[in-house]
Amino acid sequence: MRRSGFSLLLFVLLATSASGAEPSAEVAVARCLTAAEKDGTDPHRCTFIYADACVDRAEDPSTVGQVACYEREAAVWDAKLNELYRKLMAGMSAEKTTRLRESERSWIEARKQTCSFYSVFYEGGTMALPMAAACNTRQTSERVLFLKGFADEVGQDPH
Repeated sequence: MRRSGFSLLLFVLLATSASGAEPSAEVAVARCLTAAEKDGTDPHRCTFIYADACVDRAEDPSTVGQVACYEREAAVWDAKLNELYRKLMAGMSAEKTTRLRESERSWIEARKQTCSFYSVFYEGGTMALPMAAACNTRQTSERVLFLKGFADEVGQDPH
C-alpha cells in the first residue's frame, strides 16, 4: 500500500512537471532544430534555447541553479553528439573513422581547455562555474551542428 502511494505521488509529480508551461530541455532543443530546418533559419539560434529560459525563470537563482540549467541543455546536445558520432562511425570508411576519432579526441580536449579557462580568468570566483557550464553547452551544440553536416551526407559519398 505504501509503495503504491509513493508510485502515485511520483506519477503526479512527473505528470505535473511534464505538463508545465516550459518544455524540457530535450523538447525545447528538438522543437527549435525542427523549426530551423523547416524554416531554413540558422540552427545556432537553438543554443541556449532551454538554458536561457531556465536561468531567466530563476527558480533557483543560485550559481548551482544556473549551472544546472546549462547542464540540462548540455546533456541534450551531448546525446545528439553521440548519436551523430555513432552514425558517422557506422557509415564511413576505416580511414575516415580513424580521422573522426582523432578529431573528436582533439575536440574534447580543446573544449575542456577552453571552458576551464573561465576558472582561471575569474580566479575560481562564483562567475566561473556558470560561465564554464555555458561554454560547455555552446561548444557541444556547435560540434553537433558541425557533425550534422557530415552525418547528413553519410551514405551519399561515393568515395
